[in-house]
Amino acid sequence: MTITDNKQSNIYPLSYNQKSILFLDQLTTDKSKLNQSIAVKILSPINRDHLKQAFQNIIDRHPIFRTIYLKNNYQNFQKVTENVKVNFEQFNMADLNEIELREKVKNIINVPFNLEKEAPFRVSLLTLADHSHILVITSHYIACNRQSLVLLLEEFKAIYEQITGNCTEVLSEISHPDYTDFVQWQNDYLNTEKATNSWHYWQNKLQGEISLLNLPFDYPFALTSNNNQEFFTVIYYSELFNEIKQLSQKLLPEIKIEQSLSLILFATLQIFLYRYTAQEEILIGSFVNL
Repeated sequence: MTITDNKQSNIYPLSYNQKSILFLDQLTTDKSKLNQSIAVKILSPINRDHLKQAFQNIIDRHPIFRTIYLKNNYQNFQKVTENVKVNFEQFNMADLNEIELREKVKNIINVPFNLEKEAPFRVSLLTLADHSHILVITSHYIACNRQSLVLLLEEFKAIYEQITGNCTEVLSEISHPDYTDFVQWQNDYLNTEKATNSWHYWQNKLQGEISLLNLPFDYPFALTSNNNQEFFTVIYYSELFNEIKQLSQKLLPEIKIEQSLSLILFATLQIFLYRYTAQEEILIGSFVNL
C-alpha cells in the first residue's frame, strides 16, 4: 500500500527526515531522548487561563502539533487531527528547594510521547509564588527542534499579550505552506530525473565500508552502538566568535551566517581529527533539522 495525500481524511505520507526520526523512536527503549524542550522563568503575575488559551491558539495554528503517527501494512504515515486540546499541566512547587525543583523539571521534560495516540507537544507551568513561575515547553523532535521552540516562544508572547489586551496588534494568519505541503514537494522531487541522478552519485560516492576513527583511545572501541551519550559545552568568547563569523563570511559569502558557521566549525573539527589520525575520510554525525 502506498500512502498518498488524502486531505479529506487528513492522512499524509512522511518525509524522509520523519521516517528516520520515527525509526529511532521505535528503536530506542528510552524514547525521552528525542524530546526537545525549553524552560523559561517568569517573574511576574500571570493569567493561567489566558496562558493556556495562548498555547491552544498555537496548537490550532500549527497542524504539526496536532499530528499523530500511525502504521498501515507496515507503512508509517501521519494524520493531522482536529479539535485537539492542548496538553497543559499545572504544578504548585512552592515547597520545593532548588535541587528538588530541578529534578521536577527534568522529570517533566523526560516524559515520553506516545506518537500513535497523542499530539507531540505539551506545556507545563510550575508555580513557585504569585510572581514566580517556570514555563516548560516540550515537543517531540519529529514535530519541532529546539531552535523552532525558541521561535515558538516568541509567537506565544505575541498571542498572550494580544489575549490579555496588552497589545492591540493582531497576529497575522499563517500564509506559508505547512509541513505536509513540503512532504508532497519532496516526494514529487524525488521522482524526477535530477533526484535520481543525485541518488546514484551519492550511492556511488558513499559505497563501501564505513571507516572507523583511528584515535588513540584509552579503552577498546565498542563495535556495537548504544544510547550512551556525553555532552561537552564549548564557550566562544565574543572576540573569538566575531573572528569566526568574519572568516565564515569571507570564505562562504553566499551562505547564511548560521549555516556557514556550522560548516566552518565542522571543517575545523575534521582538521583537528585528521591531525591525530592521518585519516582522509572522517565521518561526523549531526542533528538534521526537519
